[in-house]
Amino acid sequence: ASDVYKRQFRFYAIEIEERKCYLITGATIKVHKDMQKAPNTKIEKEKLEYALNELTENKVDTKELFIDFIL
Repeated sequence: ASDVYKRQFRFYAIEIEERKCYLITGATIKVHKDMQKAPNTKIEKEKLEYALNELTENKVDTKELFIDFIL
């Protein structure tokens, strides 16, 4: 077994409309085996949760509504 750990690029996104529209709220480079312990993971999850709450409260669930919401 190798001690070398593969680094991965991870996107945090919300699917607004199935297979049509995604809101990317952030990204990280995975360098820890346990990403839950990485400080930036908490920040990315908080941003994701905030964005999801805003979309839910404003009933944004289609690509068209999302475009209207951000403009």
